[in-house]
Amino acid sequence: PLASISFINFLNAYHGLTIVAEKSLQTTSQLREEYINTFFNEIIDFLEFNSRQKADINFIANLSEGLESNQGNFKQFKNTPLYNSLTEEHRDEFKNLATKNGYEDIYYIDNKGTILFTLREQSDLGKNLLTSDLRFTKFASTVRTVLETRKNTFSDLEFYEPAYNKLSGFFAVSV
Repeated sequence: PLASISFINFLNAYHGLTIVAEKSLQTTSQLREEYINTFFNEIIDFLEFNSRQKADINFIANLSEGLESNQGNFKQFKNTPLYNSLTEEHRDEFKNLATKNGYEDIYYIDNKGTILFTLREQSDLGKNLLTSDLRFTKFASTVRTVLETRKNTFSDLEFYEPAYNKLSGFFAVSV
C-alpha cells in the first residue's frame, strides 16, 4: 500500500510539474515573440519616418547625381569635395542614430543598386548589389525586392562578408 500511494503521489507531482513547465515555456515564448515583433516594428517605423524626411531624400538624390556626374565611377566620386561635404554633413547624425538604436550600420543605396553611403565604409561601399560579387547575398536580394516592389523588406540573417562575416540582417525601405 505504501508503494502504491507513493507511486500515485509521484504521478500527480509529475503531471503537475509538467503542466507548470509547459505553461512557463509557452509564456516565455510568447514574451520573446512580442519582443521580436516590437523590435521589428520599431525599426520599420524608424526607417519609414526617416525615408520621408526631406533631408534624407535630398541626401540620396545628391549622392546619385554626384555619381552620375562622375560617369558612374564611384572611386572617383568618393574622392571629390562634393562627396566629402555631403557625407560629412550627415555622418555624425547617422552615427548618433545608429548608436542610440543599436544598429551596426546605415546604408544608402541608389535605384541602380549601388551602395553610395555606409557608416562603416567597409569593402561594400561603392559596389553594386545587383551586379557585383555581392549579388547573391540576402542583402542584395532584399534590395532587389524593395526596388521592384517599393515594400519594406527584411533580408533574413546571413554571414555578410564585407562586415567580416558577422551575422547580419538587413532592413530595406525605399526613399
